[in-house]
Amino acid sequence: MAKTRPAESRLGPPFNDHSEFIRAIDTAANMDQEEYNEWCDSSQRYIYQLIERNPYKDDFCHMFQPEA
Repeated sequence: MAKTRPAESRLGPPFNDHSEFIRAIDTAANMDQEEYNEWCDSSQRYIYQLIERNPYKDDFCHMFQPEA
């Protein structure tokens, strides 16, 4: 059985609290372009850091490498 991470460490919108999700959308919609770009860049850096620290990354890459 696959291990699951605690709810607080999962990525994704907070679907249990619709008001919090709506507030997040409103916040993004009200940002000027420069601020929005900064948030996007920061989010992308965060995700890339998670990918690099993923203990399954090497196994996954090895699994799909063509054999020499």
